[in-house]
Amino acid sequence: MGKLSTFKIVFSKNKDKYRPGDVVEGHVAIEIKDGMKVKGIYLECVGEASVGWSESQPTTSEKNRRNHIRYYKANETYFKYERELMKRSTERRGSISVNEGSYMYPFSFRLPPHIPSSFEGPLGHIRYWVTGTVEKNWGSDHVSRVDLTVTNPLDLNLERDAPVSQTDSAEAILCCLCCRTGPITCVFSLDHAGYVPGEFIKILGEIVNTSTRKIGSTSARLLMHCEYTAESKTKSHTECISEVKRGSIKPGGRDRWEGDSLLVPDTPTSYLRGCSIINVSYWVELVVHPSGPAFNLKVPLKVIIGTIPLRKPGEPAPGPSGLCPLKPHLAGLSTLPRKSLPATAFCKEHLPNVPENPEEATKTSPTPENHNDVSDSGPGTMQDSILTSSSSNNIKTEVGTFSGVHPKQPPHYHHADQIMGRYGRSKRRVSSHQ
Repeated sequence: MGKLSTFKIVFSKNKDKYRPGDVVEGHVAIEIKDGMKVKGIYLECVGEASVGWSESQPTTSEKNRRNHIRYYKANETYFKYERELMKRSTERRGSISVNEGSYMYPFSFRLPPHIPSSFEGPLGHIRYWVTGTVEKNWGSDHVSRVDLTVTNPLDLNLERDAPVSQTDSAEAILCCLCCRTGPITCVFSLDHAGYVPGEFIKILGEIVNTSTRKIGSTSARLLMHCEYTAESKTKSHTECISEVKRGSIKPGGRDRWEGDSLLVPDTPTSYLRGCSIINVSYWVELVVHPSGPAFNLKVPLKVIIGTIPLRKPGEPAPGPSGLCPLKPHLAGLSTLPRKSLPATAFCKEHLPNVPENPEEATKTSPTPENHNDVSDSGPGTMQDSILTSSSSNNIKTEVGTFSGVHPKQPPHYHHADQIMGRYGRSKRRVSSHQ
């Protein structure tokens, strides 16, 4: 029985970050030892959003007063492409015998426009991935999956509130036993509301402590507020993604924030436009932490996180790329990475018809043996498959032997760019190859 020693998906130029409307190109690399029988090889490309959580609710039955668990779920599919890399056997127990060797199957598809940015949250996510499957007649199918990141650009120059300065204030009166003390006053300002990852938010504020209590500390923090919607119910979650702190303030004292910097990390854009079940907004809070038993005093201001920064007066508009590059110090930061759109066909015009290295020759391979006399000579079968060695992706492969072919013959390119479509298949157990 043969063995699948290599099965992986490689994007062209090792690119894994895209924008809506971009073309995703790459190839599936497979290496087989001693030959093996398969029912077919296919590729699936999916983009979807999913939301889910559970809540404990009391029952109305008098006999059973225990709480029951209610589950809330919602999903959106933005696209789903399926493509045959090797034509599947039409026989119920039919199989195609694949000889020992290395094979490369190119693919290309275009992302739909207006899809939302990738996102990962505690109650939901937006994900995009490509999955390759080697389907077998018996046992576990072989599966390889690679995720890709999508960023939907948000131009802050098109947002009306992004260049506008903001100011707010609040005060709190502390109580000590039966005595009331003077108030704690906090004034907070931002010179504008729009920022991109890598920029610094300048904090402008003043805290005046006219109470008889000491203020333990003050802090400014950037909050990401997420709202998840499922079955007409919305659940929210807020987390701090960046923070800067300052020290204590004595009774009768004051402290001024005069431009302290709060870093904006690599994070999804505001709104998550294109998704109707997840919404993201951002807030900057100036927080006063009194010592002893007391509530914190908070002054929040809403900000907008985009991908294209605000332009200064007289500054030209950015080029067609649109995206703002991250600052060098953000290289190690991790990403906090509508109804179904119509799935369009694979973009055949973008599918490469020649190897990435034009200096390597291609050669037509002999027809593999079909154990059920499946000799369809249509496109996508092994009969018109062409093998070639990998080049720009630096995958070292060695071709084995078809019947009557020297084992040192260079690998060929297997073209299956004319077979495409959506088809049903039965559920199978799968084993992953990364």
